[in-house]
Amino acid sequence: MMIKKNMWVLFYFLLLGGVLLLATLSYTKYNDIRENHHLKYRYFTEIISQVTHSMFLQDELMLELLGIQLLEENKYKDKSESTKIFDRLLEKDPAVAGFGLVDVEGNYLGISSNIDLSKMPNLAQDKQTKYSFQEALVSKDMVLGRTYFVEGLNEWVIPLRKAIRNKNGKVMGVMATGLKIDEHMGYLNKIHLSNESSIIMIKDLNKENTMYRQYMSDKHGPSQKAIYESPVANELYTLFKNKIKEKYHISLDELKHTGRTVSIELRESWNRNVIAGVSYNKRYKLWIIVENDIANMWAAVRKILFIYFMIFTLSFVVIYQLFKYIAHFDKQKKDELLFQVLHDSLTQLPNQAYLYKNIDRWIRRLSNSFDMLFIDLDNFKNINDNFGHKVGDEILIEVAERLRSFFGKSSLIIRQGGDEFIILMKSEEKEEKERVLKDLITLISKPYMIESMEFSLGSSIGTAQYPQDAQQLESLMSLADIAMYEAKKKKNAFCIFSPEMKSKNIRKVDMEHELRSAIKNDEFWMVYQPQIEADGKIHGVEALIRWKNDKLGFVPPDQFISVAEETGLMPELGEFVIKRSLQEMKSLQTRMNISFQLSINISVRQLIDIHFLKNLLQEIKTCDFDKSLVTLEITESLFIEDVDYILHLLTNIKEEGIGVSLDDFGTGYSSLSMLRKLPINELKIDKSFVDEILHIEEDKAMVESIVSMGQNLSMDTLAEGVETKEQVDMLRSFGCDIFQGYYFSKPLARDDLIDFLEEL
Repeated sequence: MMIKKNMWVLFYFLLLGGVLLLATLSYTKYNDIRENHHLKYRYFTEIISQVTHSMFLQDELMLELLGIQLLEENKYKDKSESTKIFDRLLEKDPAVAGFGLVDVEGNYLGISSNIDLSKMPNLAQDKQTKYSFQEALVSKDMVLGRTYFVEGLNEWVIPLRKAIRNKNGKVMGVMATGLKIDEHMGYLNKIHLSNESSIIMIKDLNKENTMYRQYMSDKHGPSQKAIYESPVANELYTLFKNKIKEKYHISLDELKHTGRTVSIELRESWNRNVIAGVSYNKRYKLWIIVENDIANMWAAVRKILFIYFMIFTLSFVVIYQLFKYIAHFDKQKKDELLFQVLHDSLTQLPNQAYLYKNIDRWIRRLSNSFDMLFIDLDNFKNINDNFGHKVGDEILIEVAERLRSFFGKSSLIIRQGGDEFIILMKSEEKEEKERVLKDLITLISKPYMIESMEFSLGSSIGTAQYPQDAQQLESLMSLADIAMYEAKKKKNAFCIFSPEMKSKNIRKVDMEHELRSAIKNDEFWMVYQPQIEADGKIHGVEALIRWKNDKLGFVPPDQFISVAEETGLMPELGEFVIKRSLQEMKSLQTRMNISFQLSINISVRQLIDIHFLKNLLQEIKTCDFDKSLVTLEITESLFIEDVDYILHLLTNIKEEGIGVSLDDFGTGYSSLSMLRKLPINELKIDKSFVDEILHIEEDKAMVESIVSMGQNLSMDTLAEGVETKEQVDMLRSFGCDIFQGYYFSKPLARDDLIDFLEEL
């Protein structure tokens, strides 16, 4: 009897101990689940905050570049052209609702074609837009307006507004766009959280001391009208503030300042108890919230308690296996998320973040010496533009597969972005390295069959070696990039980095820097090369610019002109050439009482400037120069721009009595049919043909054909680069009208030109 009683006591004692253990474990697990939910939603919130900040920065940059392009170049005045620009951008980003350019009074200067302007309000007057519009006018950053239903688009949108300022900081206008928030193409539609989670964005207190929701992803909640037109209740704001203070002992202002991501539990506007991750974006004054119904947490708790009960009643083995499964499942999810962060979503290749994170491991794996290949696909943009990004993406996927098959697992293949790839491969001797690069170019150049269409493209490859060329990753990438751009000049080629390339690149950077102050420092001067008619009389001179800099010394025009074009300094430089050559030749012609043609080279960027002709005529008038003695030299490359605009402008120039000469004829883009349409007076035969007319029959025939063509079209022909009497005699026999070259004279300074003309 005593043994039986002791057994029951032991049973009840064990039962009580088991219950206490179960209760302790259950309570501990409840706290873990609760903390994990908080951690998860802080983590989700951090991701959403980074993604939205990145998206808004991209949108801000796009609006600024677009606004500068339209306002500084006055392109917005051509409403048809500005609408085309807007529409092209809309095609590339279906999440964007529309575009508009607005003046400082809130009136639209231009819109995308999908907007009904008659239904669009004045942004400075409408009650839903005026405060954010005023804020945009004084802010250097992009401003998010209050989310509202835009009748002109028939869409609920998040308005984005960016003030566009000139160099003096004055607001020229405001670029406006809107992000769709519908479930198909809307904002953040590519970011998928669990179905129970909601993303909410709330704009910080406005001038009326109220807050409105900017975005809410919950598709099963209240209507959009209720979400976006009703302000956040003061009671909810107060509760939110108190919860932050209670849990973290900081005020909302401190939370804004630190940028810290926190999580709290509260009862929100639609009477749901939620766990919410909270972050604040200082740049765009935006609260980012990711929330989940707290009932989902309790569901997780009940599930665990049930599992614990089953584990308690069955065995500790089940407990071990179950926890092992849970741990494995959690690790798998984290690994998947980490893979997404460190790999390109299209090609599944590692991305740049992977490279930075794992570079030390790969350095060891490649025996502390490797070649970095920087690959850029040639003409890939044309495929995207003409056949769409879907075809372009398929080609990128195929390129990635070819790279995998070529390098295998012994090398690291990175998709840098766009059509650029980086390869880390073990260093080889120069001969072997060149063989590998040639084979790689051949492989990439093989045709691509996409949707029954065949595509061909090349690749430009630059290489730099670790650690010989650089020991820091950023520096090595920069050197490989420099080599790639050298290869890009040849297309479908490779280039191995050398110190000379770096010096050349540094000189180019120095040249750009020195160019910006060269005109101000009076470092440029003009020389003039005589143009002689067939009978030996002076026809005119070609104005040529020269530059000598204290740091760089004498810089040839073929070096600094291209840099001026790339950096946007060509219009200023061209204005100097026009003004100085008109002044000097007017002074010379008056002094010698003679008249002759002045030929001035005009760049593409000068000519397409909307005020070019007006400014030219004003300068000619200021110098009291005879318009009929001015000839503008243009190149055939102009006709890859807007042909209709160029033809119209050239017609206006000719109608003003100014001559037009087509420079370097025969080397560019113009056809015979186009030549017949061109309002030009003169064909200038390129030096490359003149050089070999005595030795190469093809060049001789080409020059003779150009002269004949000019005669048939009533155009003068001018041969440049004439250096021998034999060349002159042959060109005269063809009927060439005008000659220019060292046989007659090199380019001369103004005073030397006077001596030349007096002796002629």
